[in-house]
Amino acid sequence: MTASDWELFQDWCDATGNVALPTTWETVTAFLEDTQAAPSTAVRRLGAIRARHERARRDLVGAPPRPPVPVPWRTPGDPVDPDRQDGPRWLDLAEALHQVPVYGWPHAVTGRRDALVLVLAAYGWHRHQIVSLTPAQVTLEPVPAIDGVDLPMTNHGLTCPSCVLTRWLRVLSSIYATGDPNTDLIAHLVEDQPADVRVHECGRTVPAGWRAPPWILPSIDGHGRIDLGTQIPIRRVSAILANRQKPFGVIASAPTDAQHRSPNTRRTAAPSLAERAAAAHAIDAALDDLDAALRDAEKRWRNILASIEPGHTDRP
Repeated sequence: MTASDWELFQDWCDATGNVALPTTWETVTAFLEDTQAAPSTAVRRLGAIRARHERARRDLVGAPPRPPVPVPWRTPGDPVDPDRQDGPRWLDLAEALHQVPVYGWPHAVTGRRDALVLVLAAYGWHRHQIVSLTPAQVTLEPVPAIDGVDLPMTNHGLTCPSCVLTRWLRVLSSIYATGDPNTDLIAHLVEDQPADVRVHECGRTVPAGWRAPPWILPSIDGHGRIDLGTQIPIRRVSAILANRQKPFGVIASAPTDAQHRSPNTRRTAAPSLAERAAAAHAIDAALDDLDAALRDAEKRWRNILASIEPGHTDRP
């Protein structure tokens, strides 16, 4: 929809003696017939006329009802590949949220945003509504809610829709507290992993900076940098829902022909939650060992420097 589409309709109405706002479906039909265009252009012009009437809270008299907008959320339990009934299945909301990373730089920045996309889609929002979510539609008191609908609080912090919302709003608040999308404040925020992931974040106060941006869900690049003032692309929403609702370890691309032909091909089972947790703990332990080794090396280097006095330095 563009402003020029509405202006074109206004000019046509002025030239033909019709009323542009409010108008009738008969007038719109005559306009579209009189201004022949590609089907996509005609759909865009019709959308501009509908949007202007909705904004003015006026009825488009005689317009047929719009077809229902399909919800982009996949049905949990259905096969990811309809041709493979024994293959992986789409996850429900709790399962999908559990495998989205919300701690660790930079993937947790994208993960926190994507988790909110999952919640909105699961609660019946279509893609255009998701990309257009504004701060005015969000409230945190007395409980987190979007468009007046309360988000439930579950018994696990990672799968709690209220925590999903507040966890992302903290990222936005960090950005707008400094006006710098590359600030270390965001890195510190997403690295601040609680000792127990069951701890809820929705009960803690969220700084008010999240109210500043025009959109709640902006674009994010591969390095975790947020493009201030942008909206997440609709195609990206589709990709998020397609990838995040798949079980962990399922490749997004279709299997190769060789995999379909080979009778001995076996699908690798996704690691369990316990296995993923054990792997995460092992990585944390390795990083702790590395930090300790670096501290020891720095200490030895400082001792060596301290033992060298300027007067004892050999000079030519």
